[in-house]
Amino acid sequence: MLPADFRLRKKTDIDHVWKKGRSFATPIFSLKIAKNDLLVSRFAVVIGTKISKRAVIRNLAKRRLREAIRPLIPQLVAGLDVIVMGRGKIADTSFDDISGTIHFAFEKSGLLKRP
Repeated sequence: MLPADFRLRKKTDIDHVWKKGRSFATPIFSLKIAKNDLLVSRFAVVIGTKISKRAVIRNLAKRRLREAIRPLIPQLVAGLDVIVMGRGKIADTSFDDISGTIHFAFEKSGLLKRP
């Protein structure tokens, strides 16, 4: 579970990311990223019914995505809102693959601090 400060919850904030955010895609998920005026980056994870009609499978995919994001929190750039949207075969993808792809996508999209 992501800490409460790092969760994107309000509909107005999510709508802002949908309208103003820039996109980045991988085969198993895509990102929408928009700036906020806060000292932390916040995340929302979305898995649609196209992935699976079964809620159990969608919830498993959401938990895996959140858990892949959680260890990267100390390395994140502050001041961004991010929506992570599951795509394609995310329900069949192993946690290790999801975690590696999250790290790669965050590096490429500029979400991780430069050393």
